[in-house]
Parts: sequence; structure tokens; C-alpha cells
Amino acid sequence: MKKHMHKKIVYVILYFLVFFSLCHQSVYAATGTVGITYMPGTIEVDITPGKHVTINQPIRVISTSDTTRHVVLTLMKPKNFKEGRSTLPDFSWVTFSKTEFDLEPHRYKEVYINVFIPKKPENYNGHWEVWIKAIAEKKSGEQELFNIECIGRLLINTPKNIPLVNIDIVRPLLIGIVAATVFIIGGVIIYKRKNHM
Repeated sequence: MKKHMHKKIVYVILYFLVFFSLCHQSVYAATGTVGITYMPGTIEVDITPGKHVTINQPIRVISTSDTTRHVVLTLMKPKNFKEGRSTLPDFSWVTFSKTEFDLEPHRYKEVYINVFIPKKPENYNGHWEVWIKAIAEKKSGEQELFNIECIGRLLINTPKNIPLVNIDIVRPLLIGIVAATVFIIGGVIIYKRKNHM
């Protein structure tokens, strides 16, 4: 009786192992033929508001697919945040050198990220996060239920202190002061010359 039970248990275990193995292979085959990967997983940058910046580190979208895939890049609100981070206030501050492209089998595309944060007091001392999502679109007739996607994090920091001097305001002010000083000095010199004559 015990031997019979042991055999039954062994058969059940073997059955599940074989079943799991087959499922694992089928899932791998399904995703491996249409997959993409993405590097680096996280990019962190320091940005000064008011300056247009192209991040030196491109993101690289890599095909693990056996066929050409159409890939689209989008931004999304993080589902969970790195500690001390909040959502980027305006997604229009971030753009890509390419937003969509065809990715050939087992090749890659490099995409550069452009960032412009408006120069406003509330945009200083920011510690923001936004997710970059790369989606390999499903082709018609494919049996997969979902588009294949991968996600990376973009972390943006801005300076803690607002600059005390705004050069855009100070420059014309200084020019005006210098011009007024020259005008006054010139007027005084002319006045004195007239009085001496």
C-alpha cells in the first residue's frame, strides 16, 4: 500500500515537472521571438532649469526577435518610485531623438533623450522620476495577447538653490546704468566748458 502511494506521488511530481518544463519552453519561445530588451535600466541626470540638454548616455533598444518589429517609445507615470522621488511634473519636458522605428532582428537602435525644464522657481530642488517604455508592437495574426514592452527609469535632479542673479535681467540693467553715467558725465563736462568760455 505504502509502495503504491510512493509511486503515485512520484508520478504526480514527474507529471508537474514535465508540465512546467513544457510551459516554460512555450513561454520562452513565445516571448523570445518577439522580444526586446533595453539598456541602461536607469539613467540619472542633473539638469539646470532654462537649459536645453541632450543626455550623453543614449538608451539602446535591442531586438531579441527573429523578425523585424516596429517599436514605439513613450513616457509613463511610475508605478513605484525610487526613494525621495516624485512624478515629473510635465512629460513634455522630455523628448526623444526617435519616438518610433523599425528594429531589425537581433539588432539595436540608440535613442538620445532631450530634456528642457522651464526656468521657474518651483522647478528648482526637484527630484523627479519618469519611466520610459519601449513597446514592440504585435503583428497581425500573432497569437500573443499583449504587445511586448520593457521599461527603464529616468531620474532628473535640479539644483537646490535658485540663482540669486538673473543675468537676463542684470545685463540690460548694467548697460542702462553705464549709458546713463556716460550721458551725465558728458553733460557735466560740456556744462563746465561753456561756463569757462
